[in-house]
Amino acid sequence: MLCNLNEAMDNVWRNRKKNKKKLRKFITSVYSERTPEKPAAPAQSKGPVFGMPLVTAVQRSRVSDKLPLCRVFQDSVMYIETFALTREGIYRVPGFRAKLNELKNMYNRGEVVKLTNYDPETVGMLLKLYLRELPEPLLTRQLGAQFEGVLQYEDSEQRTAILCAMLRQLPAEHYATLAWLCLHINHVSQHEKQNKMTLSNLIIILSPTLLISNTLLRCLCENAQQLFPGVILDPNTKIPTQEELNALSNNSNKAEPEVDQASIDKNLQLVRDELVQSYVWVQARNDALRYMKEHLKAQLKEERQMVSTYQDQLRDLEDQNYTIGDTVVLRNSRRGKSQNRHSAADTTSRNLNSTQAATHETEEDLKLYLSTLEQMNNEYETDKTSLYNNIITDTFACIDAYTELRFRQTFSQQKASS
Repeated sequence: MLCNLNEAMDNVWRNRKKNKKKLRKFITSVYSERTPEKPAAPAQSKGPVFGMPLVTAVQRSRVSDKLPLCRVFQDSVMYIETFALTREGIYRVPGFRAKLNELKNMYNRGEVVKLTNYDPETVGMLLKLYLRELPEPLLTRQLGAQFEGVLQYEDSEQRTAILCAMLRQLPAEHYATLAWLCLHINHVSQHEKQNKMTLSNLIIILSPTLLISNTLLRCLCENAQQLFPGVILDPNTKIPTQEELNALSNNSNKAEPEVDQASIDKNLQLVRDELVQSYVWVQARNDALRYMKEHLKAQLKEERQMVSTYQDQLRDLEDQNYTIGDTVVLRNSRRGKSQNRHSAADTTSRNLNSTQAATHETEEDLKLYLSTLEQMNNEYETDKTSLYNNIITDTFACIDAYTELRFRQTFSQQKASS
């Protein structure tokens, strides 16, 4: 009996793995009978998104109804905005090709993708690959040439206004994608000290991918805030439509206080009177300075003539001194009366030295006088230029204010009549 019990225990010990499997299978079957299985989550994509038209890709993998963006594009931009804005060489340094193909296949199958498990370089390549495989450019083939033609306008404000109007003609999916991309490029370039990627480098890299010229892409990125008003890189923020922007502008115009036309005209008349008085004062001052300048020139001419006269007299005295000295020496050698003649020559030499000293002092005074006149002339020119500039600046400011007021009144009258 004891032997049979030991053999039974040995059999149980040998078959413990089989028993565990049977027990686990039994428990699973009982649990499945009592707890119905949950239905599988529906796939987020209804087909591939790479190489598809942008409108089709957005319909297949749209994240939310607020933004008409494809999921792969939105995920890539938000990943780089959150984790890789300061990554050195972003969009320039290549990632891993195997991981890139893996991500592409996952998005095409509609699987849930966690980009945090991948490196930023691979995500940047994923974004470029998606944009490169679009069958139609973001600016579309119909409007692409027209966008390039807008660059011929030299006035920046006029060029920006035309571009803003043309961008609203794009499909909603193209407009939203282009707006997010331009704002994203601008954000990346703002961290160029850390990531070593300037706006020029990013444009050179992405321009062939987007089939947009470097000049046009630079214009779109630099003026992204004006060209895409109200657009924020936030998945929870809706892109405003043209009707909403018009409503906001109309409300802002209604909120402006009315301006009294009589007071504006009165102020403008006062400004005109002040400008006339200032002009008259400037003309009188110019006349006085011109008269003073002519008087000083005449006085300077007289002083120069006096100096030339002194110099002629000095040369005559020097010639006489040499002549008298030679004569005196000759007469002394003949007559033996050198003492008196030498005393006369010394007197003449002393007179000559005193005349030279006086002439030198006169020349120094004249040089100082001339420098003073030149400084006064420079100060006069400087004061006149600054005064004219102030008058011109005030005039144009008044003209701009009056023009803006008339434009607002005309616009409000047309709106009230309509």
